[in-house]
Amino acid sequence: MRVDLPCRRHAMLHALAAATAGSLNQPLRALAAAYTIVPTGTIAEKQARLVEVEKLYKQSPGDPYIFGEKAQLENDLKMLQKNKEYARQLSKDVSSGKQRFLQGLSVNVPDMSAAVSFWKGGMGAIVLDTRLVDGVNVTRVGYGSQSLDAEDGAKFALELVEAPGSEMAEANGAVEYIQLALPVFRISQAIRFGGEIISAYGWTELVSPGGLPLRVHIDEGRRDPFEFVALRTTSMEQATNYFKRLGMQVRSVKGGKKINSKASWLTSNSIFENEDATDPEREVGATLVSFEDPAVCTGCLLLAPKRKETIKTQPALPLLRIVGTAPDLGPDRLNCRVSTLFTSPAEFEGYVKKA
Repeated sequence: MRVDLPCRRHAMLHALAAATAGSLNQPLRALAAAYTIVPTGTIAEKQARLVEVEKLYKQSPGDPYIFGEKAQLENDLKMLQKNKEYARQLSKDVSSGKQRFLQGLSVNVPDMSAAVSFWKGGMGAIVLDTRLVDGVNVTRVGYGSQSLDAEDGAKFALELVEAPGSEMAEANGAVEYIQLALPVFRISQAIRFGGEIISAYGWTELVSPGGLPLRVHIDEGRRDPFEFVALRTTSMEQATNYFKRLGMQVRSVKGGKKINSKASWLTSNSIFENEDATDPEREVGATLVSFEDPAVCTGCLLLAPKRKETIKTQPALPLLRIVGTAPDLGPDRLNCRVSTLFTSPAEFEGYVKKA
């Protein structure tokens, strides 16, 4: 499910992002507070607001803010309608046992305040809920509701578990990085809220407060910005078999680079075949697995062990949360350096609707 968005909405998103940084006037900052990077809310709410904005537009057709909001509402409605249809079908498939849903990843963070500030201010995510679990702060961030019953739902969430004094690399060693595809991304905001930029040519490599590596590139039409979680395995074969048992399918395997003899800097941004300088690089052999088409859901990118690397099993492994019937996982799970937790659709909906 992909939606081609007009350039005017892209410009509007940049304006809204700038507004949250305090660089624009008060009316636009108020407008920014009502919108998110990825459309959230209900179709009815958007339709009601569009009726109001269309009246304002007739009165002031030259007002760029009103025009921009009208354009965004029109496109948000299209995206929400498509998302509603996707979530509805996914709900049926998960409830019938035909499909499973990767709904989130739990990772440790040493400082919850810094982590939440970064994800909200630097990455444009929203806080889904915050709870105390056995006295520990657990906060979920994402780009829309996780509920399969919500029109803006079926979104992946990053669950942040506060673990003061922990180092991200030690606590979540299997997570090599998380890749996101955002419609708009401001490096200055990422830096302002604690992100460390490693590189920023075509796409951005950065590290969040606490040490979680991220890769970000621009995609204006992606349903859910969380593209995949890259996991360093101890055995590619066993890890691939394990994820197949989960119900995921291999979607792609990264091959070696080949020079494109017909490439021209006038017509291409890369001299390699099937390469785009705006797409984050992948290691040779990297295997993308997911429950559905990776264009509409979050997947996992399996990475081969590094040479001469001694991988130690950590006492607290990052946790993949999955909605659906739990399969027989077998012994290969020990080679993935992650844990999996399965939740029934009813239990999952009960949890997210209490948020």
